[in-house]
Amino acid sequence: MPMNPPAPERTQQLLAQLERYASLQTGQLAAARRLLREHPSLPLSGFGISSSVFPKPGRPLHSLILHIGAHDTDGVTAWARALGTEPLIDGARDRLDTVLDGTGIWA
Repeated sequence: MPMNPPAPERTQQLLAQLERYASLQTGQLAAARRLLREHPSLPLSGFGISSSVFPKPGRPLHSLILHIGAHDTDGVTAWARALGTEPLIDGARDRLDTVLDGTGIWA
């Protein structure tokens, strides 16, 4: 089900929630702020964060997860293209996997 872009007040709630969990040193919060500033019209229901103890070579240690909505292939595709990549289609799963300012971004 496609989701609407977050309203300005919801955007502030999403950032406040992320601030409680993300360290300023990881780049996750800065990446979230940048994505919301640069792409306010794209669908987004929330954020998640992830860290890897042993990342694969060339992969970031910290990631920001975009919660777009179940079965929202158009939303995943829109985010992927806005970030200069294409979504990965794997059976029933659509995902975005890229890096922004050293922070992994996936949906």
